[in-house]
Amino acid sequence: MRRVRLRADARRAQIVETAFGMIAADGLEQFRTRDVAERVGINPATLHHYFPTKEDLILGVGEHLEAAFINARETSTTPRRLTPLQALRREFADAAVVRKRRQRWLAVSRELATRAPRDAAAAAVVRRLTAGWRASIESVLDAGVADGSFRADLDARGASLVIVSALWAANAFLQLPDREFRKLCRELERSVSIR
Repeated sequence: MRRVRLRADARRAQIVETAFGMIAADGLEQFRTRDVAERVGINPATLHHYFPTKEDLILGVGEHLEAAFINARETSTTPRRLTPLQALRREFADAAVVRKRRQRWLAVSRELATRAPRDAAAAAVVRRLTAGWRASIESVLDAGVADGSFRADLDARGASLVIVSALWAANAFLQLPDREFRKLCRELERSVSIR
């Protein structure tokens, strides 16, 4: 294979995207940096110049996944300001889109979550992804409490944990049918709304 010389940022992106694809397809158990280097068409020493350890590469994959989620959210957001209820429903709609159109993202998320209890790099990625998502939902819930569209006694921090956990599990692990996923979202909405 003929090696192509790329700028450092382009080579780094190529390595991360290749690793991301390999994890999505084959999981983390058999993931090897030398296999990534081979697929990219570079020697392992070059790969380790960009990512000194396998853990560093996993963190790079996590950053790539986080950026993908953020970019998808930014492109799906409507230009007008959403009410808290509309924003919560947007969260559910975004989760539905991910489950339908972003199977590679879910595969990588699932691999990282499964490995997190025994891998510090995977755990760091999962914590970061979850914290950002929870903060976003928590701010929506706080706004809904403030404007009276959600329950006055709602613990926004606790409710954000419930919502993120339910959506994460439904998409990455349970793989619920669409009808069941919609039911889940309706129940999550009911749990925070004024009765």
